[in-house]
Amino acid sequence: MKTSAFKSISSLVIFFIVLINNADGQSEKSIEFYNSGKEAFKKNKFKSADSLFTLSIGLNAQANTYFDRALCRQKLKDKKGACSDFWSAFNLGHSEAKVYFNEDCAVMDTLFKDARLVKTDTNSYVYKEITETCQSIKSFDYARYNKKGELLLSYYGIDKDTIYRPGREITLATFPGGSSEYKKYLNEKLVYPNSAIEKKLKGKVWISFIVAKDGRIEKVIVFKPMRDCEDCNKEALRLISEMPTWTPATRNNKAIKNNLRVAVDFKLK
Repeated sequence: MKTSAFKSISSLVIFFIVLINNADGQSEKSIEFYNSGKEAFKKNKFKSADSLFTLSIGLNAQANTYFDRALCRQKLKDKKGACSDFWSAFNLGHSEAKVYFNEDCAVMDTLFKDARLVKTDTNSYVYKEITETCQSIKSFDYARYNKKGELLLSYYGIDKDTIYRPGREITLATFPGGSSEYKKYLNEKLVYPNSAIEKKLKGKVWISFIVAKDGRIEKVIVFKPMRDCEDCNKEALRLISEMPTWTPATRNNKAIKNNLRVAVDFKLK
């Protein structure tokens, strides 16, 4: 029995080592494909660049890769593909992607409304509503502000999948036990990478994720990495991905999907 148990444990250890090595290899390969795609783009080999960017995204989806593939697809006259990639890049935190998306893909409509949500002029309005739609990928984005410029309600999505951002008119999703338990989880579960300790690296990794209607954590991505610490980026992803089930966000007492962004802070003690 002891021998059998030892073999089982050894097999598990080997399995996880292989997984870790594969993850590291995927990240390196993704960067290699991305850099090759950039070189192909410079040489006006847009089809090759598109394929290389696609391979990179398949291994490790990054905002820059979506953005560069969008530029490539513009050259290939693929408007739907370009718009989809600009949208993805924007939602992964790429600052320029939103500008390109608004110029080439979206139709934006701004309305000023009174307290009854009836259209009014810009002098007597109570609410400012901005609606942005893109027919080619069936995306939508909505935001409502009060006269002070405070965000009241904001949501986005493609087709029928609606995801809410933080705003005054919703109750945000919460970690079980509240903010104190959330901080405790981060402090206890974060594993500072040895590579970062040796180089005395510190900083923040910003993570975006969605809390589903049942509280599960979905679509965890790095949208603002630590540029000099890939191991920190991986650890932040692991930490947020393994969080327990949250209390979901609500609007009018109904559970909704909630997109949140948090910083994982790497501090040397």
